[in-house]
Amino acid sequence: MKNGISLDKVDLRILEILQENAQTRFSDMASELNVSSGTIHVRTKKLREMGIIKGSGINLDMETLGYHLRATIGMDIHAQANLDEIVQKLKEIPEVLSCYSTTGRYSMLVNVASKNAKHLKKVLLNRISQIPGIEKLETFLSLEEHFVKPLELLNPTNGIHATHEEH
Repeated sequence: MKNGISLDKVDLRILEILQENAQTRFSDMASELNVSSGTIHVRTKKLREMGIIKGSGINLDMETLGYHLRATIGMDIHAQANLDEIVQKLKEIPEVLSCYSTTGRYSMLVNVASKNAKHLKKVLLNRISQIPGIEKLETFLSLEEHFVKPLELLNPTNGIHATHEEH
């Protein structure tokens, strides 16, 4: 692997299991992988220390919480704008879920969750468009989420190759 990171199939499978359910017990993983719970603990700690595991979380059902409208906002940023300040201001908006610097038509893409069109309009006009340096917005409404999936670490076509280390 790149950056001097060496992961074997056990490490990769631990990562896949945790991507599927971050609350999986070490004993369950150990049983599935035919290793001890201590091995799982040590490997998981190593993966955190390496920065591969950045944290753990839960997936919320946005619809059930009343956020029925999702949108991606393409943003043009003024050439002289302070990108770090724009990112920080976007981070402070509760409805903004993610933010990406991009190549192509827009300087940035931002994903937003809102309760309805009126709420989205308020977020766009009163919050996002008021950030200094943002010149133009284009909104793309998400009609339906088809899937969100984790990276398949053990899929041989993804370019990630396990080392042959035995621990």
